[in-house]
Amino acid sequence: MKRFATSEWNGSLNEGEGVITTGSNALNKLHHTYKTRYIENVSKETSPEELIAAAHADCYSSMFKIVFEKEGFDFKQLETRVEVTIDDTTHEVTSSHIYVKAKIPNISKEQFFELATLAKNICPISKLLKTNILLDCELIQ
Repeated sequence: MKRFATSEWNGSLNEGEGVITTGSNALNKLHHTYKTRYIENVSKETSPEELIAAAHADCYSSMFKIVFEKEGFDFKQLETRVEVTIDDTTHEVTSSHIYVKAKIPNISKEQFFELATLAKNICPISKLLKTNILLDCELIQ
């Protein structure tokens, strides 16, 4: 299986703009600029790091569901948020921080954390990223 996306850029780094389109067209000519990426948040524009955060959040959620359902847990609610941090000087991604909240009946906090960590470790996007992957878990009772 292969997936693809394209990025187009016009103009200089500081004054130009780009668009990102995915093969599925789920993202179709989504705008981004240098200012969006490194200086300020602009609504309706994105950055590669934001797209990585979205991919990591969705991938982690999928692995979470697989791991917990395989162990026989029927979760009622799941929310995954990922923050990707980029160093302002080196432009390196320094971490991807997963925040997960889930409502799962009949599970101990220890087992919840153990299985949530397993989901982090088997997540294909976690494996792809060569950075520090952090995990904070909240079990909602």
